[in-house]
Amino acid sequence: MLSLFKRKPKNIYIDTPKKTVSYKKDIAFNKKGIFQFIISEILCVFIAFSLIFCVLYIYRYATTSQFFNIKEIKINGITHLSDKDIINDINLHTGINSLTINISQIEKKLYENPWIYSASVKRHLPDILEIDIKEKKAAYWIRQKDILYYADRDGNSIAPVQMSNFVSLPILDISENGETLCKTIGQLLQDFQETKLPVDTATITHIRLSQTKGVEFIIGDLQLTLVVHPQDWTTNLQKLNLILHDLASRGELKSTQEIWISGGSAWIVKKISHESQNNQKFF
Repeated sequence: MLSLFKRKPKNIYIDTPKKTVSYKKDIAFNKKGIFQFIISEILCVFIAFSLIFCVLYIYRYATTSQFFNIKEIKINGITHLSDKDIINDINLHTGINSLTINISQIEKKLYENPWIYSASVKRHLPDILEIDIKEKKAAYWIRQKDILYYADRDGNSIAPVQMSNFVSLPILDISENGETLCKTIGQLLQDFQETKLPVDTATITHIRLSQTKGVEFIIGDLQLTLVVHPQDWTTNLQKLNLILHDLASRGELKSTQEIWISGGSAWIVKKISHESQNNQKFF
């Protein structure tokens, strides 16, 4: 019994130093790990700042180097506008470093020009800038508040008519309730021009739209008015084609003042001459 009690303190005395040694080793290991972690973080930050500095240095060098200065500006796709118009719009010239140019900002400036339908800018390093443009195509003149505007094939105004960009085109007049025909006038005019009529459609000087009459074409060189109702448009054009060829074959086209086509029927108004008064024919 006494021997057992004497061994217990001995065991306790032996175990206590072992735990103390293990605890000290853990503290030493943790200190070493923290130190290594701090060193690795410092190295990472140093490397990151070094990379940023290198990138900034390279960018600074590239944006100030004459090697990337623009030597040529290529402008494609323009017919109405000129190279000078485009250069003035974007306020750009040769000698500027191409890497300092904001492409999206240049495209935004180009879209502010009413003649430009679409535009894209490409940078060809080291020294070429290419601008591809698709212009709006003017098909008529249209009058708005006593000012003449160029208008596209659908009757949408583009820009005022000026001497610097003067192009002679037919005048498009829209009478009361004729706005509904504006949505189809582009296709109607294309069909009219593609029909092999014995008149020069390039000499059309005036186009009028009205709900009652339909589409009215004035052929300038013949002083001839052709009125075609849009209802059953294809049939009416075929009828007009037959009548014009018949009049041309009989040499009466120049003496004709008006031709009206509607509902498959036609009316012809002859010009007044000294020998005969104005007369009408019905087909």
